[in-house]
Amino acid sequence: MNLNLSKTLDQAKVFYTTDLIVFNAKVQHSQCSSSAETFSYWHITKANLKSRNFYSFIPKAIENDKRVWSMRRRTSIDTYYYVSYFLRISSELRIIGHDYGYALLLQRPPVANISGVSFATKGQGNITLNGSRSYDPHPEQGRSLTFTWFCRRSYEVFPKNDSHPVDAPNVNANLSGGCYGYGPGRLSGRENLLNVEVNRMEGGQTYVFELLVSNGEESSRVVHRLEVASFVIR
Repeated sequence: MNLNLSKTLDQAKVFYTTDLIVFNAKVQHSQCSSSAETFSYWHITKANLKSRNFYSFIPKAIENDKRVWSMRRRTSIDTYYYVSYFLRISSELRIIGHDYGYALLLQRPPVANISGVSFATKGQGNITLNGSRSYDPHPEQGRSLTFTWFCRRSYEVFPKNDSHPVDAPNVNANLSGGCYGYGPGRLSGRENLLNVEVNRMEGGQTYVFELLVSNGEESSRVVHRLEVASFVIR
């Protein structure tokens, strides 16, 4: 028997609130069990994400003898589920098959999206990177999205401290690299559209833009690469 679920909480199979959550018990009978009269049932308990204490169970699961169990509209967000399935011989009540595992239900984070050109040339002027196609999968909750843009060169890494934007000198005047010569890090733009000043950038470099989209509780990131060529005089 196999439920295709992890046996540890830390590796629990993740489902999201927008998913149809289905557990499927795959049973392979032996010669003996295939001829015996059997009955089966699910045993599903849940635990809080922080405490990890399993304190309640879903009573209807025990009443269900089908090998497929759907949990949509019966679930709690940010919750662990301990899922087990039993197969018994009716006359003996003896367990002849059993498997278990853990699942985790989370609220799906915002979806981050960047559209825009992947190649630009110094001298052509500004370009725009567009993050307006980012969205919250739960619009019914009325949460607004915030947008934070970052930029680095392909060989750089982002610093841990992003308190100062790097598209102006500020305290970064002694640095180099990044988009505009003040090091890699956060840009000052906070809208879903980012104006990129190509003429201020160094030609012959590939720049990595990252967009962080947050709804105040969850967040997600997406990356866009821009190759900037030097201006060629003919």
